[in-house]
Amino acid sequence: METKAKLTLGFDEIEAIIEDRLPPSAYNGSGFWYRKPKWGPGCISNCWERQGYRISKLDLDKQKVSFQRVVNHMVPFQIPKRLLDRKIPEDAEFKLQQVCAAIIKEYNL
Repeated sequence: METKAKLTLGFDEIEAIIEDRLPPSAYNGSGFWYRKPKWGPGCISNCWERQGYRISKLDLDKQKVSFQRVVNHMVPFQIPKRLLDRKIPEDAEFKLQQVCAAIIKEYNL
């Protein structure tokens, strides 16, 4: 892989890199692309994780996958637009505050 901050590859480009066809499951759902603990160290997500990337977008219709460079296992976080565009119930706001405080504390942010 490259060292770019963001990288998008078509499934055909990935097949050229691995010199093999992707299995049908790669075209039919996201399960192939994301780590599943039962798959263990041989799962395909280890390939890009070892190179310092994570999937930022998977487009099965266009057969493209976008990767984001992970720096020291830190990734940019974007608050979902739905939470920014509207008001939320008070109890939901309270829960979000608790979760954010816990994350900030746990990761020394």
